[in-house]
Amino acid sequence: MAEKVYGDLLKIYETGKSLGYQREELDEWVAKIIRQNEERDTRMEERKEKAKVEEEERKQRAKVEEEERKQRAKVEEEKAKVEEEERKQRAKVEERKMAMQEEEMRFKWKLEEDQVAAKIKRDDEESKAKIAAIEKESKAKDVEEQENRDTRKRNTPQTKRQKFVEGTDKMDAFINRFEMLMKLEKEPQHEWAIQLLSLVGGKALDALQVLSDDEVANYAILKKTLLDFYQYSEDDYRQKFHELKP
Repeated sequence: MAEKVYGDLLKIYETGKSLGYQREELDEWVAKIIRQNEERDTRMEERKEKAKVEEEERKQRAKVEEEERKQRAKVEEEKAKVEEEERKQRAKVEERKMAMQEEEMRFKWKLEEDQVAAKIKRDDEESKAKIAAIEKESKAKDVEEQENRDTRKRNTPQTKRQKFVEGTDKMDAFINRFEMLMKLEKEPQHEWAIQLLSLVGGKALDALQVLSDDEVANYAILKKTLLDFYQYSEDDYRQKFHELKP
């Protein structure tokens, strides 16, 4: 280090001599150059020190910023964890809420189904009760009507019901007389077929063999079959019937 300084000083002197400086002027010039060099070195050292301080400050700022970044990241991470936990808790609450709503709806539906079933059952029981009451009333009326008919029969002189005589009676006149007798005795029309069957025989009964049980029980079919068998149309029968009326 000393050798370098000494060498630099010699160079300055030689430079001063080459510039024409002598003795005192040379010493002043050399001193001036040395001061300038020292000032330059001082400035350089100051700049270096300043740069060093600035670099240290930059590193410190960078360190602080890194710490702050890490702290913010940590805070954000904690915040994200808290938010995720809150989201999970809200999801659980919503899930329980939905489950409770579904259970409530199922209970409501079951209650409504039970109410509808109970109403249907009540309506069915009421309907059955009404039908039973109607049937009971109808049976009572049938019994009363039958009793009234029996009473009327007992109190009304019974007309002898003559059977149809093949070759002697005419079927249209016979049926006309039969219907007047049924009306006179107020026999229910659904019993006319049975009554008429009890009064015919022979060929007339043979003509009815083609009929089914349901058709035999139908007075209108029974009457038409007998009239057709004895070659009377319904119109002929009506005409004869009106002619016989007074």
